[in-house]
Amino acid sequence: MPKIKMFNRKFEGGWINVDHADEDFPEVLEYLKNRYHHNGGDSEAETIINFAKPDTKLGYWSFYSTHSPISRMIKRCPKGILKLRYNSSGAELIMSVKDGRPEELIAKIHK
Repeated sequence: MPKIKMFNRKFEGGWINVDHADEDFPEVLEYLKNRYHHNGGDSEAETIINFAKPDTKLGYWSFYSTHSPISRMIKRCPKGILKLRYNSSGAELIMSVKDGRPEELIAKIHK
């Protein structure tokens, strides 16, 4: 299991939780962006997008990944990240509906 940086936090239910209002939020984003940059993941790597209506009515959607799409999301829409949580195997970003939809941020159009 890879080591992760804790940022003076404790595990809560197996995750390290960070809110946008936290003082070290930019530092944690930078850490995750660098940690997952050019990380192709193993044979079990996954990405999960949860864009469910009940959540979007509350103003957010979530994005979980165990490899490089985390870095891409942080680079493309850092202001849209409301909070995040991470552990040794992956990270979940809670994104604002106002700042982007998953298909706009994830999909890359090939000509």
